[in-house]
Amino acid sequence: MFEVHIQHDWPSRMYRVYLVDRRQSRALLHRGDGVVKEIDPVVSFASDFAAPIMRLPEEAAPALLGALARQLGAVEHPEQLRRDYEAERGRVDKFIDHLVGHV
Repeated sequence: MFEVHIQHDWPSRMYRVYLVDRRQSRALLHRGDGVVKEIDPVVSFASDFAAPIMRLPEEAAPALLGALARQLGAVEHPEQLRRDYEAERGRVDKFIDHLVGHV
């Protein structure tokens, strides 16, 4: 299992992204400089000694989120998901009314 940790660096208006590989009994931190370092498995991650795998400007974060959502088949905007649920609920209600009317 991989873990992704994100820290917001307010002064620089950037996000720092860290990747930890926990697929084995140990935790491996993938650093931005290509080095993989073993860390204490109890610690989630330690940004003090780690270079992030990515630095992302605040303005670019929504674009990355949207691209990942599209790539992974998720909904890009939560409002769209809510509209989809409401539309499906309307269809189910109409179907139930139709069934109840013919009993």
